[in-house]
Amino acid sequence: PESAQAVEVQLRGFLAQWQASGSIETSHPARLQVAPVPAAGLLVGRDNESAALRKVLARLEQGLGGCVLIQGEAGIGKTSLVQHLRRSQPANTLLFANGKCELSRHGLPYGALGAALAALFTRMMGEPPAEVKRWSRRIREAVGTQGDVIARVVPELEWLTGPLQPAVKPPVSEARRHLHGILRRLLAAIATRKRPLILFLDD
Repeated sequence: PESAQAVEVQLRGFLAQWQASGSIETSHPARLQVAPVPAAGLLVGRDNESAALRKVLARLEQGLGGCVLIQGEAGIGKTSLVQHLRRSQPANTLLFANGKCELSRHGLPYGALGAALAALFTRMMGEPPAEVKRWSRRIREAVGTQGDVIARVVPELEWLTGPLQPAVKPPVSEARRHLHGILRRLLAAIATRKRPLILFLDD
């Protein structure tokens, strides 16, 4: 790495890989700029499934979100199918947050979602400085004075925003609804029609 900032981004990239897949690929270290996405490889025998996902992606690009369940026996290529869809898209046309439930922060509540968002925030930190500042401003505006609630679940949020002031704790009976409301505002600020978000929760 050429600088301390490059070392920081590289280490955060390794952390995101570990949270997403439980392993670290060291042959392609993280860099300050977002590296081009490799060309999509050949996916054999999944034409129908790939076509179905492309239709969902087309709806997403029109601002129509949704949920897709991909099921099947272990090892038949469910994860590869989603990764193929991601690689088939031009770089920087969508955001991709992925987390594995079986590796998610030792079974903590919202662990899988937290791991996915942690990986996303880490990738955002690898974008050009001007883009990082834009993300920071946009997220701060979305979460307002309640950003600390999200940072408790996803500490990596403060890599983008800087330190967040402790939020006033809601009554216990309202805590879950309160958290869900802030999460919705956060995701609405991140995902746009120009650059939609795919949130992939594996296993």
